[in-house]
Amino acid sequence: MSELYKSEYIYGGNKIDTFSIGDLVHWSRWGQIEGKVASTKRMGVILEIFVENKSGRDVAYARILPIEKDEGEEVKKLLTTVYLVSKGEEKGNA
Repeated sequence: MSELYKSEYIYGGNKIDTFSIGDLVHWSRWGQIEGKVASTKRMGVILEIFVENKSGRDVAYARILPIEKDEGEEVKKLLTTVYLVSKGEEKGNA
């Protein structure tokens, strides 16, 4: 792993090695349901893991293809808010 991806320099960097492209993940989406604030679990597949600089701090993100169409085509989530459901298959093992 390059110096850029050392976890001590990146917010959420400690989770970079947890995920791979193709992993099934979930995250929470907050909103109102019947007038009450509630969260729902959303699921999707990781397309990319990347680091962006936000106000001088490197932050780890995942670009995810959601299973639910109401989320849109792709979503960008902080890696600290994403949780593993199932590992994707490695190439050549299918």
